Amino acid sequence: MSESVNMKVVIFWIIFIFVFIGLALFGFFNQDLLEKKVVEEPYIPVVNSNKTKTCIGNLERGNVSYDFILNEDNTIKSLRVVYTATAGTIDDYAAATSLSKLNVLGINATLQNEYTNFTLVLMLTINSYDATALAENQQFLDELNIVIANETSLDNYNNLLNAKYGTVTCTDKN
Repeated sequence: MSESVNMKVVIFWIIFIFVFIGLALFGFFNQDLLEKKVVEEPYIPVVNSNKTKTCIGNLERGNVSYDFILNEDNTIKSLRVVYTATAGTIDDYAAATSLSKLNVLGINATLQNEYTNFTLVLMLTINSYDATALAENQQFLDELNIVIANETSLDNYNNLLNAKYGTVTCTDKN
């Protein structure tokens, strides 16, 4: 009986050694898969050719920032509106919540924080959003004093902002 157990242990160790040798040979012959290939090509950074301009309008309970992304000919390509409430009301928060839940083609909206201190971000591409669907929710934009127009001229958009906020502060980022 003892010889049979010893024989099984010897056979087990022989099989274990062959498996280990097989794994070692496999690793030896495939070690090139583990080597890191060095890339000799120089790094070329991506250059953003779009110019941006930011205009900020101050409100009684916060501010509204308009980030314009401009084409080569200084026409507006896309717009990012950030409404920041520092002393918001329930009505402001309700309007912001309604805007954040909009399902309008071409407009993305996000809302962060609670009702007294919240941030609403609207992102859209001029001339490609559904202006009719947005016009149905104009009362929420009016509640928050947000100006969204299907206007590609930066000067005309600045005139709209100046008419709404009195004076806006604009800076070029590029």
